[in-house]
Amino acid sequence: MPISWWTMAMATKRAELHLYLFGASSGESIVIQLPDRSWAVIDCFATSSKDVRTNPAHDLLKSRGVRELAFLCLTHPHADHFTGMSRLVRDFQIRKFWGFGGLQPPDFDLLKSFFQADAATSSNRLDADAREGAAEISELFDGILSQVPSTQAVSAKTLIYPESVDKRSSVRIWGLAPSGRHTDEYKRCLVKSFARKRFKSALPGADHNLISSALLIQFGRTRIILGGDVENEGWQHVLDDKPVDDLSAHAVKVSHHGSKNGFCLGLWDRFSAGSKPVAILTPFASKALPQREALDHIQARASSIHSAAVLRHDESSFPTAPDPSFTRIRAMLAAKARARLSGSGRKGGACHLIFDNRGHFTLEHEGEAGRIA
Repeated sequence: MPISWWTMAMATKRAELHLYLFGASSGESIVIQLPDRSWAVIDCFATSSKDVRTNPAHDLLKSRGVRELAFLCLTHPHADHFTGMSRLVRDFQIRKFWGFGGLQPPDFDLLKSFFQADAATSSNRLDADAREGAAEISELFDGILSQVPSTQAVSAKTLIYPESVDKRSSVRIWGLAPSGRHTDEYKRCLVKSFARKRFKSALPGADHNLISSALLIQFGRTRIILGGDVENEGWQHVLDDKPVDDLSAHAVKVSHHGSKNGFCLGLWDRFSAGSKPVAILTPFASKALPQREALDHIQARASSIHSAAVLRHDESSFPTAPDPSFTRIRAMLAAKARARLSGSGRKGGACHLIFDNRGHFTLEHEGEAGRIA
């Protein structure tokens, strides 16, 4: 029986992978529609954990009539990556939860205790945010234990999706980070924090980036790297341990909001080994991220750089302009920044990438998102 034009059109339509990367003045959410039309979320940030209207991932999923997620992934336990995630667990059926750095259900109580103790010992300025973060992560872990049937630890050299190489799927997702060494070090620090009679965080600078996950998505010949908040030492482990032979990519979610500590020497040379990838970042205004030093390094190795939200309106947030045409682009972004400050216009934005399985893609900007280099 001949294949109809409708069947061919539907087959072509199915062979797409959609990636939505949401950002604002801080935090990020990544929503993925897989080629089989299922959905997944990696990290989540809402301005308020109590106001679902500030949760762009939730809003997108509801607008598409989504009821189930193939997986929900938390790359690391910083509030700008988990605020609002408990609402996703409450409102959607989650097939599997992916935890960072070897995280398993027995570790949930220890992490909840850590955040509660950390909130109780925070400075006055941070008390409210710390308490909200502790409450949110407790609700998230409780919801996972009661509603999500399966969990998976993300670590380097691990095939995360599908569950086995024998399972039919056009997509493979690999863990690039964290390393086993960083996972062990992080867990030792958590336990050590409670070693004294009085709680004292033993994490270096309360830095949960130590065990941030990084992922490689393979869809046919298409390769996408999501860097989480992996920092210099974590990426050096990726290069030294050689978890995969090929780190070349068509698109890269820039690590740690574009900080100069979000990569190591040689990393972006590996990303651009085949051809220069497109780079997407989410800014973190209060931390003065991204930083020009990082953007200049990336700019030399990327085909273009895009931000999911407006940058701070000063030159240190932008890469060195390669040509005069970027004067117009920066003026447009400055206008968006002024609109935000005046209270008009949408807060935050999104970069929407649509990939086929041959390394081709289109990129659309929504809200405040735009190209910066």
